[in-house]
Amino acid sequence: MGWDLFSKIQITIQPAAKYTKQTMRSMNHKSGTEDLLRLLVESVSSKTGEEFFNTLVRSLASAFGARYSLISERKADDKDEVKTLAVWDTNHFVDNFEYPLAGTPCENVIKGDICYYPNNIRSRFPEDKDLIELNAESYLGIPILDSSNNVIGHLSAIDINPMEINPHNISILKIFAARAATEMERLAVEKALKTSENKYRMLFERESDAVMVLDGETLQFEDANQATLELFGYKKEEYLKLKVWDISNEKEKTRSTIQSVLKKQPVELSLRVHGRECIKKNGTIFLAEISGGTYISNGRKKIVAALRDISEQVRAAEAIRYSEDRYRQLFNNSNDMLFVHELNADNSSTKFKEANDTACKLLKFSKEEFKEFYPVELSIEGAFQPNNTIKQEMVKNKQVRFETIFRTKDNGKMPVEVNAHLFSFKGKPTVVSMARDISERRKNEEILLKYQDHLEELVEERTAKLQNTNIKLNQQINERKKAEKALKQSHEQLRQLSTHLETAREDERAWIAREIHDELGQTLTALKMDVAWLANQLPKSNKPLLEKSDAILQMLKQVIQKTQKISQELHPSILDHLGFIAATSWLVEEVEKRTAIRCSLSMNADDTLLDEKSKIALFRVSQEALTNIMRHSRATKVVICFKKAGNFLILTIEDNGIGITASQITDSRSFGIMGIQERILSLNGEVKIYGKTNQGTFIKVRIPIKQEKLQEYVRNLNYG
Repeated sequence: MGWDLFSKIQITIQPAAKYTKQTMRSMNHKSGTEDLLRLLVESVSSKTGEEFFNTLVRSLASAFGARYSLISERKADDKDEVKTLAVWDTNHFVDNFEYPLAGTPCENVIKGDICYYPNNIRSRFPEDKDLIELNAESYLGIPILDSSNNVIGHLSAIDINPMEINPHNISILKIFAARAATEMERLAVEKALKTSENKYRMLFERESDAVMVLDGETLQFEDANQATLELFGYKKEEYLKLKVWDISNEKEKTRSTIQSVLKKQPVELSLRVHGRECIKKNGTIFLAEISGGTYISNGRKKIVAALRDISEQVRAAEAIRYSEDRYRQLFNNSNDMLFVHELNADNSSTKFKEANDTACKLLKFSKEEFKEFYPVELSIEGAFQPNNTIKQEMVKNKQVRFETIFRTKDNGKMPVEVNAHLFSFKGKPTVVSMARDISERRKNEEILLKYQDHLEELVEERTAKLQNTNIKLNQQINERKKAEKALKQSHEQLRQLSTHLETAREDERAWIAREIHDELGQTLTALKMDVAWLANQLPKSNKPLLEKSDAILQMLKQVIQKTQKISQELHPSILDHLGFIAATSWLVEEVEKRTAIRCSLSMNADDTLLDEKSKIALFRVSQEALTNIMRHSRATKVVICFKKAGNFLILTIEDNGIGITASQITDSRSFGIMGIQERILSLNGEVKIYGKTNQGTFIKVRIPIKQEKLQEYVRNLNYG
């Protein structure tokens, strides 16, 4: 029966029988007390450590005629558990173990009580399975108290027969519990001293800075860590023959510093020097940062100093200042308005931390004035409120793009497009917002709306004429045909205008994407390389600057990734360089990265059959369809096929989602579907869209192949 069973105890706490005067009076007489005392004294008098504890439990079991005995100490990290220091079972020692106190008789002992159960111990603790397995009948436990009278462990004896204890033996047990406490405290102090000494030596040798000790009178070095020897280039026996003047290139300053340090009280951090010139064994001079103080050892004053080579740090700091100046120039010289603020714990915005020169110029506030109000005060429409949907989207997606109206200092209004990015800077959520004046764009949009209204008025006017003409259908049939022709021309003009606007929009997207990728991307990459170079110049020991440079590199990496993402979303360069099939493959990969939707591609047609307009149209159809699938379909699978059928190219997109309804297809607010249809109709193609409930949605696009593309394709086949 192993004592490791104690490690499985999980017991409900039961009331324990306490050792009381009444109980003691009922015990046996004092006979045998002297024998017990002599036995225990002889057993443990010259023992220490593990030998002491083993001898104590063995002698305890023998003295009381108990089958089992143990000594334990409380765990430092869990006061509800103890670990044994020695365990005796019948005629041999048992490996030490840990066990929880709850529901065991030891629990009351650890609370500070002497607990004696002469019999029926199992009935008193019916849920203690180990007592049952040990066939325990009786129990005696006494707490072990330290010098502060705190319980640090306990001694206990357990037997399979009833146990009768002489009351005077309890007093003797207290003596040996005190002796055990003394030994436990001695071992703890010994362990702490050894640990402290090892830690000091380990810290001294592993310290990345050069650490040295010198005598306060002779100023000769008495100790130096490995970092010191590596920094100055000496062997240890060489270095310990040197005096402080031998490593200083500014001896007078060093003399004055030493004199000042020696006047200070011991253990006082009295030495702090930045930028002191030191000299290595090979004659190399470097700048050092030195700190330290004095202490007394064997009646003599000693100086301990930590020295760090900061030559690279000084150069790096100058380089970083130069980099920050460049950043400041970029920030202030941007054509767009730039703002910086932070977020509080409730996602409310702090006041502006920064605003660039462009913002000051356009909105007519000074930088100091910007720092006195909150972002929500700048927006007339209340953007950046904590519970605003714009703020919520930014917190969720780490970036948001929206339009709002800024107020100016002279009470003017400026419509702007804001692109805000949220990231962590120095451990704080920070928002950098780029705002662009869109006043001219708004004016152009208003002009376009007016033109559309005018066209609608024309349509309504002609429709009214047709209605009036219909009354006199027989007499005015020719005029009705003319009106129908004019109406058709008007629709065609609208379609051509829509196609022209879409083409212009696509061109503008491509231009903006190229500008972002070529200009801003190259600048950010160059800046990242510069910062990486600077980081590589920093000493490995300079953790603060290394962490700072790493943070800057990470921020630049995020900005570059965001720039690339914006460029790709505006107009993927892969579409221009590698064609429709490659661009669609990229689009599918992006969908699979962001969602759990699995996509299957079957591209059996040659995309060289597509002209530029058709290539863009089919890509945007694929993009719009996949966007709708991600947002609305609840699909888990998408199949995309692209094939040639005669003189036509066919693109099909099918998912296994909830299925689009007929009303959704014809809904005037389904702008995505309308956009797909308009793009394909402008290519003289056709679109079919239908869905089945819980079976998915099917989109089929068919466009004619341009004659010149078809001829080129046939020539290539013949040459191939």
